[in-house]
Amino acid sequence: ALGHLFLSTETKKFILNKLVKFQGCSLVVVTASFGAQDRLHVPLHTIHRGGVCFVAFIDAATQRKYNMGVCEKSWNVLVLPRVVWTDPRMKTRVVRALLPFFFPHAGFSIWVDSKLQLQEDPILLIHKHLIESDSYLAVSENHVRKNIFEEGEKLFKMLRSSLSVNETYNEFRAQHLRRCLDDYRGYNFSGDGLPDAGLLLRVHSMKAVEFSMRWAQEILEYPFGRDQISFPFVTWKYGGGGVNLFDKCWYIQAVREVGHESRTGASER
Repeated sequence: ALGHLFLSTETKKFILNKLVKFQGCSLVVVTASFGAQDRLHVPLHTIHRGGVCFVAFIDAATQRKYNMGVCEKSWNVLVLPRVVWTDPRMKTRVVRALLPFFFPHAGFSIWVDSKLQLQEDPILLIHKHLIESDSYLAVSENHVRKNIFEEGEKLFKMLRSSLSVNETYNEFRAQHLRRCLDDYRGYNFSGDGLPDAGLLLRVHSMKAVEFSMRWAQEILEYPFGRDQISFPFVTWKYGGGGVNLFDKCWYIQAVREVGHESRTGASER
């Protein structure tokens, strides 16, 4: 199913060949920067252990702007071949949702958004938020709102405001956002459980793989660019009680908000 998301067999070869060297990783910590949006932020306070790997996915635009090599401090840097979407944020969201497919041999993964800097040992994070809670997926509660319908209305107004920098694209996003919210209301979903998906921890179990596929399906069905709105719906409908929505204080302790270098969203060339 993953192959249908890409333009050519180049990406499938990348998954099969370039990622082979990470087969021995029990835990992968992953970030991504597409469209030259961000440089890589070195994880802090981490103890380098065998079986714990740090992987950064970038594209050609990011590589050129920041002159990245195959290794940037802790990060193993991999240039992801050109994929379907020109919007770098869409690429990031699909890669994040489908992360277990990139690292099928790993037991655990931690996703860290490119605007964040990890500042806590990943082993401790896995133990605290997955093992102790007997969960297959863990994510922080949202720092501002708790309900997707409140978040959706705020986003809808923003997309149609005078501050919009791309009116045509934002109108496209607004239409898909409205359709998504209407459909979720039609399922009688309460909308509770809004997360901040910038830090996402997973056990690479069959349950997590199923969740990843369901989440990716929602992201592709409603391509308005905020995957945290579809996340609670997938949790409610398919989660089966194995998702740990932890207190935002733990998020603040685990990562530092650095911010984006650029939000222009440069396309690949």
